[in-house]
Amino acid sequence: MPTIDELTPRTAAAVTNTDILYVGVPNDADPDRKATIEDAKSVFGVFSMVLDVTRGEDVDASVEQDAFRFVMPQDVVLTDGVASVATAPTGADLVVGVRVNSTSVFSNDLVIDDGSTSSIDSATATVVDAGVVSRGDVVRVDVDQVGSSVAGAGLKVVLVGRVA
Repeated sequence: MPTIDELTPRTAAAVTNTDILYVGVPNDADPDRKATIEDAKSVFGVFSMVLDVTRGEDVDASVEQDAFRFVMPQDVVLTDGVASVATAPTGADLVVGVRVNSTSVFSNDLVIDDGSTSSIDSATATVVDAGVVSRGDVVRVDVDQVGSSVAGAGLKVVLVGRVA
């Protein structure tokens, strides 16, 4: 059996839903269990993407529309989102909007509370409103507020979901 280092990499475009995938499960009665990519997507199709909005840990966030923009590479059902910073905003919350084709992904924008470094425990709950984001959709991150005394720095947004 070859090691990972001995395998020839394939580009994502070359993989099809009918390609065979060998699934190794510890203590499985069938060590050569086979599944198609389509089968694996339903079980293992976790999707997460980290967006480095400020493009650096020490870079202050600034109020900006289209602070980060990209085209979605595959169909994804979004289930969660998290914003984080290396330096906490002070004086006011940091607020980030994520939009797909100009429509908000969340019913409430992502909020990092004053003095915090993550939106996970924010007083404003994150509720996904988007459902499926299709391949080719334009995803845009807008920074609406950054703190008033100290701007949050090192802003990242993580989008979480599953492959559609």
